[in-house]
Amino acid sequence: RRGDSKGGVEGPTNWIRSPRARSFGGVSKLARFEVGTLVSHKRYGYRGVIADFDPECRADEAWYQGNATQPPRDQPWYHVLVHGSDQTTYVAQSNLEVYKGGEQVANPLTRQFFESFHEGRYHLRQNLPEEAGR
Repeated sequence: RRGDSKGGVEGPTNWIRSPRARSFGGVSKLARFEVGTLVSHKRYGYRGVIADFDPECRADEAWYQGNATQPPRDQPWYHVLVHGSDQTTYVAQSNLEVYKGGEQVANPLTRQFFESFHEGRYHLRQNLPEEAGR
């Protein structure tokens, strides 16, 4: 997995935890993007789909400091399946924007998390495999 930097730094290792089952006590209301949303990275230009998110950065300090930038940790951070690869990234909300192109993401992991793609949005599988994303 790659981090918020282009340098290939890994993020948290236990990242997919069945998003439907999680509750952040209202914190999810601060998240601008839902699972299944197409996004692009503002700085690096790659695009992908949101597979999961955390209410704040859950990466350790060494990972965080190893990034080319250090966006605030106290904002939602997203696990993004990157188009045109089998990579994922862990990205701060402030570095993402909605991708309006509407094309599907070419990443083999999309089949593990999503059951369909309709009108520019992925729809999460009803039964996510326990091993998804690990």
